[in-house]
Amino acid sequence: MGNPGLAGLAAGIAIFAGGGSASAAALAQEPNPAIHVLTGHIADACSQQPVQGATVTLQSYPIPIVTDATGVFDFGPMPPATYLLSVSAPGYGPVGDGSGGPIVAIVNPGTVRLDLTIALLPHPC
Repeated sequence: MGNPGLAGLAAGIAIFAGGGSASAAALAQEPNPAIHVLTGHIADACSQQPVQGATVTLQSYPIPIVTDATGVFDFGPMPPATYLLSVSAPGYGPVGDGSGGPIVAIVNPGTVRLDLTIALLPHPC
């Protein structure tokens, strides 16, 4: 899918795609004066169906999160910071490898939503 560089910038957050099979399909931040939360959705790049059981990891965040049956993941509350994101799922190519994945900068309180796609290996579509 390529490396688009700056993939999005809105309301004090930014996502920089550094590699992998990710696309920032949706990005939004809702105000909340007390907490920082990162939530999102992982979908199959071809079918756009949710990917259940994908592991979403943020470098410097202590616990990886596994997507539910609807492909949703939730981190938080969490401190404002810049995080290197990676996604892995059985049968799918990785998004990020600990050094080249999307970078998510969370600078304002509230909920940040990030929707990504991952591709099956070998890529069928």
